[in-house]
Amino acid sequence: MLRRSYRVQESLVRYWAQQAREMYGIIGDDEMQPLLESVEQSLAAMEGDRRIIVMGGTGCGKTSLLSYVSGLPVIRSGRQQESPYLRWRYGNNDGDTVHSRFLPLPELQGIEFVDTDDCADAEVQEELLRLLPGSDAAIVVADARNNGESPAWDVLRQLPVNAVANVLVALTFTDQIGAEASLELSARIREMCREQLRLVVLVCSVNPTSEQGVETFVTRVQETLDSPEGARRAIRNTLEATGRLMTRQSGIINARTAAMRDETGFLSGIESEIDTFLSHQLDGVADCAQDYASVPLGVLPQLLRKLRRSFGRFLSPLCLMQLEDMGAGAESSYYRLVCKAIMERQRESDNRFVASCQAHWRSVRPRMKEAIECEINDFPQDVLEAELNRLRRQLEHELYQPFTRLRIRSALDNAFSDQVGWMHTAHVLLCIFLVLAGLLGALGLDTLAYCAMGVVLVVWVLGAVQHGAVLRRLARDVEREARTLDSVVRDEMPGLVRDLVVSRVGAYRSLYAVASQRVNEYVERLQPLQERHNAILRELRTTAPRI
Repeated sequence: MLRRSYRVQESLVRYWAQQAREMYGIIGDDEMQPLLESVEQSLAAMEGDRRIIVMGGTGCGKTSLLSYVSGLPVIRSGRQQESPYLRWRYGNNDGDTVHSRFLPLPELQGIEFVDTDDCADAEVQEELLRLLPGSDAAIVVADARNNGESPAWDVLRQLPVNAVANVLVALTFTDQIGAEASLELSARIREMCREQLRLVVLVCSVNPTSEQGVETFVTRVQETLDSPEGARRAIRNTLEATGRLMTRQSGIINARTAAMRDETGFLSGIESEIDTFLSHQLDGVADCAQDYASVPLGVLPQLLRKLRRSFGRFLSPLCLMQLEDMGAGAESSYYRLVCKAIMERQRESDNRFVASCQAHWRSVRPRMKEAIECEINDFPQDVLEAELNRLRRQLEHELYQPFTRLRIRSALDNAFSDQVGWMHTAHVLLCIFLVLAGLLGALGLDTLAYCAMGVVLVVWVLGAVQHGAVLRRLARDVEREARTLDSVVRDEMPGLVRDLVVSRVGAYRSLYAVASQRVNEYVERLQPLQERHNAILRELRTTAPRI
């Protein structure tokens, strides 16, 4: 019975290949990706089943021979003519249930037997052309009674050279043509394969009906599987792919070790560049602070227009109803106008800052890769902008502090509340005389009614005049509070802008923390990494002579 050999070597190579794959994750160099993919493909090929395909014409004894080779008599009775081929397998690892028969026996684990129908059939030939490349062994069953002719030869002629690792020829029913004719036919088949198919094949005489020569043939098939072009080929390919990956890793580790040993001060240089950048930013703090400090008086006309619209031009009940909230509204409007103007200018400044940082990052990235073998990602603009948004929100909060300390809202509340008395009196008089005029008119005293309406008109006119005077006085009060705020903002703005600039450059500096941390990690782990790499490489070299 056939068996899958080199299980121990496969396990060793797989284990050390996985160790090399873990090393790739630790080193983290994208240039090794093609080498890693080669290792993954080799591992997949090594871990796949060893495929043995039996092919030939009708009645040549394919299924019976496969039954003897596998040691499983059930194969002989499991053939279905409606299927172009059957795969006898230990388990389903690719989802094929149409052409597969599963025998969960230890004897089949790791080996797949493919029993084909008549190779003269076009459908069978199409399937064989798909299955044969990459298979471990193809057994051509040729009937000696037909002079060794088989439609399998036509299939092999359509394949490129070396598409199949090993080809064996099972010459069946040789007992019916004699020993001398059998030897002569075997020689002709070998010559034909060498000249026409460019294949060196092993021809074995087998009689599946009487098990004549079957044991010897099974031994030859086992030797074929165990040959350098059989099972050992997949192990060797995995070993070679892992070796290439390890060699590349060795070069990267050595380069990083040299970079750390010959400390170039690259990161210190980057820090110096950022310090210089900060100095340039601080040079513009005075102008920026002066520009921002001019905002409170600059938005004052807008605030006064909003005040006039809210207070109205004439005496009205609506104005009286809103008086208690107008102080807070005026202060809130003033704060929003100041913040809006400053934030617009700050946002423009931040956009210029981001553009400068992006240009600097692009210049640093290739230099860092060359100097210390450290790859940094693309410029994290979204991270920096998120931090700048936070700093702007913090600036908005700090801009409200002068309003609180100066108690602008309290002052405005008092100014507006002082108008409640006379406005209330004026509205009461208007209501009284309007009611009186209505009653007098109802009693037919039209003259007195008109006099009452005249009083209403006089009170309203006087109230409107007073309303205008109050509006002008309130505007002066608001302007006085604005000028008080202006002086405080001018004193505090340089400090606020300076803190903002320093924090902003600090946010950009922190983007290099990942690179700095990675370099520090390199320094800490390069030695154990080198030792681990050497251990894996040593084990791979120890395993290689066994394959």
